[in-house]
Amino acid sequence: TSGPSSDGYIDILEDPYEDTGLTLTVLDVGQALSILIECNGQYMLYDGGERDTSSYVVSYLQGQGITELTYVVASHYDSDHISGLVGVLNVFDVKHVIGTDHEAETEIYGSFMDAVARLGLQVEHPSVGDRLKLGGAVITVLGPEYITDAPNDNSIVLKISYGDCSFLLPGDAEAAEEEWLVSSGADLS
Repeated sequence: TSGPSSDGYIDILEDPYEDTGLTLTVLDVGQALSILIECNGQYMLYDGGERDTSSYVVSYLQGQGITELTYVVASHYDSDHISGLVGVLNVFDVKHVIGTDHEAETEIYGSFMDAVARLGLQVEHPSVGDRLKLGGAVITVLGPEYITDAPNDNSIVLKISYGDCSFLLPGDAEAAEEEWLVSSGADLS
């Protein structure tokens, strides 16, 4: 807001929490997945693509002037979702790393966990119903309800709500997790 002050100058008051809206950007990482969510100057990266697109993801974020990510989410631990996150974790200031509560016996999972540890962080394991704030957006965890032997059905499913707009990020959820989501009573609109 701005307006004249008693000394004749115009006072400009900058709102540090200016409502800039919600933006979802699907990064071009081929058959893999990487989505950047921004709301009010805060950022979440949901998955990071495969190893061969890691440098693209990092350079895209840098090109946007991003230096800090409030959340980095590994929907599940398949390489086409976490390989690119390793590069991101090595370059950016990350506040929270979110992943499912199981381990994978793969080299890339080990690299991912090493990168998290180098930041002095631990992977946070949200529960169904947990809510996160990203600027003015509310992010609700809808899944997984439980961990299975099927990695795709362990995907962290998020609903991002901002005003009248909402998005569902299902990772690689397959039929079993999708059926559970539909029967859970969660608002999937």
